[in-house]
Amino acid sequence: MNTKVELLSRIKNLLDKADETLRTKRMPDFSASVVDSILFASFRSSGLSFLKSLYGLNHPFYNDFNDRCQKPYFHETENGKGILLSVHEEIENGWINTLKGLVTAEIFSDFIEMAEHLLEQNYKDASAVIIGSTLEEHLKHLCNVNAISILEKKSNGKEIRLTADQLNIELAKKGVYNKIVQKEITSFLGIRNSAAHGQYSDYDQQQVTQMLNGVTSFISKTT
Repeated sequence: MNTKVELLSRIKNLLDKADETLRTKRMPDFSASVVDSILFASFRSSGLSFLKSLYGLNHPFYNDFNDRCQKPYFHETENGKGILLSVHEEIENGWINTLKGLVTAEIFSDFIEMAEHLLEQNYKDASAVIIGSTLEEHLKHLCNVNAISILEKKSNGKEIRLTADQLNIELAKKGVYNKIVQKEITSFLGIRNSAAHGQYSDYDQQQVTQMLNGVTSFISKTT
């Protein structure tokens, strides 16, 4: 997976959306210049989704885009395009290589490939553990992106990490994905837990294959 190329391709699509929207500029009744509202809405939502997945909700780029590109005015569309051009420059020059959102995609890909190889060699138990661990790390990543704490404060003041099942509950509660996906994730985590505790008869090769396909699809849709 060439993450940089994929990100640059996605940025180009967003910039093309911006240009398409800007070309609809008109000035009704001598007021501020406006653009097509439907094209603007598509540009804004796509831009916010991209920035959220790349940087998270608390990054200045996301907040700046959200604040300065709110309404279908020509100048606000230009604001959004300008912010995306800055993001393009960061990606092009390799300045975000240390960002978790960029690195995890490469790491997840490597682990999924490892799990797939083990499964092909009939090592279903080791494969289940790797797939489950990769899934848990992705759940943590989704929590960070969506400003969901992965820590729980106890009555004694100490903080402990939420379990993968708890992260799954919080993500569904926040609306990151629906209840159907939540139940599917719960079943995958159940297989991982059985594998990790040596309860190998609780699942079979076919279920691990389904787990691999399900987790791969889930990660690709939510990265």
